[in-house]
Amino acid sequence: MYVTLTGARNNAGDFLIRHSAHSLLKQVRPDRQVHNLNSWEPINDAKLATINAAKALILCGGPAVRQRMVSPYDLLPPMLSRIRVPIVTMGLGWNHKDGRWSAVTGTIPTPDTRYLLARIRADGLRNSVRDIEAAVFLGCAGVDHVTVTGCPVLFFEDIPLDQPVAARDAGRVVVSAGVLGRREGTGFEQQFHRVVEFACQTFGLENVLVAFHHAPSAQGYTAAYGPGAAVADRQLLAWVMDRSIAWCDISGASERMIELYTNCSLHIGYRVHAHLLCTNLRKPSILLAEDSRGFGAGRLLGGWVIPALEPLAAATPLAEDEQGASTGMEYMLREAVESFLANDLSLFRAPWDRVLMLKNRMTDFLRALP
Repeated sequence: MYVTLTGARNNAGDFLIRHSAHSLLKQVRPDRQVHNLNSWEPINDAKLATINAAKALILCGGPAVRQRMVSPYDLLPPMLSRIRVPIVTMGLGWNHKDGRWSAVTGTIPTPDTRYLLARIRADGLRNSVRDIEAAVFLGCAGVDHVTVTGCPVLFFEDIPLDQPVAARDAGRVVVSAGVLGRREGTGFEQQFHRVVEFACQTFGLENVLVAFHHAPSAQGYTAAYGPGAAVADRQLLAWVMDRSIAWCDISGASERMIELYTNCSLHIGYRVHAHLLCTNLRKPSILLAEDSRGFGAGRLLGGWVIPALEPLAAATPLAEDEQGASTGMEYMLREAVESFLANDLSLFRAPWDRVLMLKNRMTDFLRALP
């Protein structure tokens, strides 16, 4: 048996990570059952007994590789001393608001995170990460047995490389709402408006749908994350509804997300796991990168990954308030859409062509697990 720690609370992408990871484990390691635990919940004695009865504890999303991984993982030093099985990562990606390389090498793990990483290193298993940045950060922290495999979302369905999945709604274009656009009255909110308006003008309002991966209501967001959680997408939803643009809430599960992106012809937007899912499905996707997760996907996979942030100089101190919305993004977006309309899929195919190589690396990693 393996025990996975995953962070699926409300974001559809987190549910898709869990679904994909478990599907992969079932495919490659049918000799092991999989038991899941929520990463944000305390590990009580019953959960600890389940973990210690497993062959390995697999950290698989929520949180990602970042400065502070403990918490939400309940893996403080006293708990680590009670866990008797090896701990390993599976497809964890680098997560930082700053997409520059200087953030990867300049970020110092918190003491508890450093203790967790030291334990992972001491356990001696090879670890899997989603992107190059995560491998570099772990390497700087002393974890040197790392393989860049990509995210499990890239592999949960075996799709022939030369055969895109047929779309039921052949003309449907999905625009995924991101995180920075929630900032009311900012350039990011205005950028999101312009992206949606451009999609409607290009493809027709009747063919565009805006997807919210988090609950767009304050009630739904609070139910998942508790009082005082970050503002939900309600302002963006109100703007969409005022213009009679179709929308859907796919939060809280993976099934609606898979259904939506399987049956569209093009994705444009900010959600990294929408981009990775479309890559898996051989669907054209244009990712608007608003943090390190998007930039990491672009560096690993290639394709149409367009910065939604205005570039920062290498010497600029890290401060979220200094990040501005890109002023040139829309020109690149227009070029990408024109390529799609002209059936020039050369750059769209670049990520598809890398999936097989990464699948082999992920498979080798899983086969090597105890």
